[in-house]
Amino acid sequence: MCKDSPPNIRSNMLEFFTAASAFRTAISKPHLTLGKM
Repeated sequence: MCKDSPPNIRSNMLEFFTAASAFRTAISKPHLTLGKM
């Protein structure tokens, strides 16, 4: 196993939670999401 495996996993988890948070915000505030597009 690579030595930098844990940091990569942590980074991926952070990206996943950021995306999930943005997705949840998009569902709760669709007009804001459409305004950004």
